[in-house]
Amino acid sequence: MNIIKSVWVSLGKRSTLKKIIFILVLIAPLLLYFIQFRHCDISNDPSDWADFGSYIGGVYTLLVTFLAIYLTRHLEKKDVEWKKTKIAVGELYEQINNIDCRNVDLRSVNKLLRMVNRYQLYIPTDVYNNLINLRDDYVVAKTSPESFDIKKEQQIKDRLKRLYDA
Repeated sequence: MNIIKSVWVSLGKRSTLKKIIFILVLIAPLLLYFIQFRHCDISNDPSDWADFGSYIGGVYTLLVTFLAIYLTRHLEKKDVEWKKTKIAVGELYEQINNIDCRNVDLRSVNKLLRMVNRYQLYIPTDVYNNLINLRDDYVVAKTSPESFDIKKEQQIKDRLKRLYDA
């Protein structure tokens, strides 16, 4: 039942058509069985029930196997994406730590910008925008270090830490 719930949650982010197809795939084997044997009465013979159980077990084992493969691939893909995000966040955090706001080295700032652009797909949009703004702040701090907002830098570092630890 947990597999079906997991697939349903995954389908929740998808279209209604996919949900309908999912439900039809689950119901179709039972419908086909009952349509085929609709003229028969409910049996008292245990062997008839065993045959029905074999049919249901065979069909739903195949369906559950396909669902398990789908979920495994889906979760594996999410795990790979999360690992890429974690690497990106870690590298961005380290690069920010390498920049001294009182004595800004523009090569380090440009490296930060290249990293931000390279990892744009793996970080949230608000973090991306904040990092771009931080890069601009570093450039301004090159000429006037006293105008640099250390709190803003710390907020970005804290956000990156939270992303990394999540």
